[in-house]
Amino acid sequence: MTGQRRQRSPQHDREVKLWLYTFEQIYQLVWKDYSVGDIKNIIWCLVKRLRKKLNVVEDGAGNCIVSVRDIGYKIELNNENEQQ
Repeated sequence: MTGQRRQRSPQHDREVKLWLYTFEQIYQLVWKDYSVGDIKNIIWCLVKRLRKKLNVVEDGAGNCIVSVRDIGYKIELNNENEQQ
């Protein structure tokens, strides 16, 4: 199976593309440092501002960032979000 490419089905194109990031991963990606203490509020404020900026660019675009309780955030892109 090595070296072979799989055919993509039309159903594959409709699948949800999902990226999940923990609070710690987000902190490290943004500030290039390890988190100390409770960072949930810091990340919440960051995401709130990011959603607001995305919604200015395109109405509803910020809805692709979804909260995952006590874990972090996920980015969900599907054909429905991409067409809006």
